[in-house]
Amino acid sequence: MSVVVIVLLCILLIIVIALFMSVTVSFSAGEDLRVKVKYAGIPIFELSPEKKQKQKEKRRKTAANPKALAKQKKAEEKKKLKAAAKKEKKERQKKDKTKPKRSLYQTLELVRALVSSAGKPVKRLFSHIRITNVIADIVVSGEDAAEAALNYGKLNAVIHSLLQLLYSTVRLSVEKIDINVDFQSQKTKYFISFKLKLRLSTALGCALWYAFRAAKRILAAKNEVGAENTAAEKGN
Repeated sequence: MSVVVIVLLCILLIIVIALFMSVTVSFSAGEDLRVKVKYAGIPIFELSPEKKQKQKEKRRKTAANPKALAKQKKAEEKKKLKAAAKKEKKERQKKDKTKPKRSLYQTLELVRALVSSAGKPVKRLFSHIRITNVIADIVVSGEDAAEAALNYGKLNAVIHSLLQLLYSTVRLSVEKIDINVDFQSQKTKYFISFKLKLRLSTALGCALWYAFRAAKRILAAKNEVGAENTAAEKGN
């Protein structure tokens, strides 16, 4: 077996393993908002007060360093020029293209085909989403005791309806749901957290399935419109 074949097989194996890895989103909201996205256990995005503080410190250090500030300005100018050139290129391409405008009927048929194609792929995608470690700790309040009691009832109804919907569409695992009412305070307090997991292969498979279904229905819609136009021309 040649070296090239071995290298290609190794690359293919890495791609297959990567596709079967999961994307994990950790979310929590309360006094602070925290969002962390990991792929195969590797952090790729983070939103937290600590992260914001580090960014502020970095900007402050950059502002205090003339060389770093000049370098940052140069990078920003380069980015702006690149964006302007890209925008100009898109506008030029739009002017060069002379596509005939779609009629309202054709546009509606296109939208209908796109929406109707999403049903099964979206349902399958949702059925493979795992939401675990769900915690909701909420203390409801209001301007007075009557409003607090009313808010408590409304929130209970919304939470239970949402849970029923999630149980029927995704793989849900609830750890704690605790809703209380505070008649003394006028400020509602809450803490909500969960983890969401989805395999990359599932997301990619559903996206390709949707693209195939949409392309098939769009083509059928175009053929139907073309047949109607031909019949109308013959009638005239």
